[in-house]
Amino acid sequence: MTKAKLVFFLFLAAFIGFTSQLSSYSDGPPTARTGAPGELTCFNGYCHNSFQLNSGPGYSRIDSDIPSAGYAPGETYDITLTVAHPDMKRFGFQLLPFSPLTESLSGEIVLSSPDKTKLEEDKGRTYIMHDTAQAIMDSASWNFQWKAPPQGSGNVVFYWAFVASDSSENRAGDYVYKSNQEFAENLTASNFQDLSAENHLRIVNQPGQPFRFSSPDKLIRNLQVEVRDIQGRRISTWQGDLGTQEVELSLETTGVYLVWFRQGQKQWGRKVLR
Repeated sequence: MTKAKLVFFLFLAAFIGFTSQLSSYSDGPPTARTGAPGELTCFNGYCHNSFQLNSGPGYSRIDSDIPSAGYAPGETYDITLTVAHPDMKRFGFQLLPFSPLTESLSGEIVLSSPDKTKLEEDKGRTYIMHDTAQAIMDSASWNFQWKAPPQGSGNVVFYWAFVASDSSENRAGDYVYKSNQEFAENLTASNFQDLSAENHLRIVNQPGQPFRFSSPDKLIRNLQVEVRDIQGRRISTWQGDLGTQEVELSLETTGVYLVWFRQGQKQWGRKVLR
């Protein structure tokens, strides 16, 4: 075989592999393409990057029945994803409900349309994505359910990325849209038991005074403490070995707060009224 023929066949094999990889994405993209912290989108690299990210006349959005006050821990909500772009013929997506606290999946994804969507796991994160890219003009939508995480999990951020394709079976001529939306945990919807005594904590919560806690009965090593307000904003944190010394955390004068105590895999919370 001459050198020219060898180069031709190598180029042909690479091209076939390249186009095969692109067409296989109609059955779902690689994981970690939502634009979440540490992730790419399908715009990056040699993928769908003919146009700038979030450019053109298209758009993407998320609709849900999560209340404006925030999600209630353990409740299940309906989520609808929509992407639209005039003259585009095929659409795909990937989404991750992300916990800023754990940097992993928040809650649980429940498939509503297993014929159109699927789940893929990677490094502690579970993604929902299209199983077969929707071949439809102008726009496409997908539905699924999200079961909220346990109380004290904090805010959740839905990260998503869509591809609006001209269905030309190659990467050229496609648009990529990414965005995110954050939902707070509704602290008033949580019914926390006071587990202070069980966990050797002495808590002092008096109006006009700093929130104080100690552990006079047992040394608690590597205790993590976090305070969030009703909107889910982090107000104060503390970490260390807790004993008889009293730790003070400043809280605003009025409001509802959730104080979370964590030690390894063990965690418990307390709702605080000021």
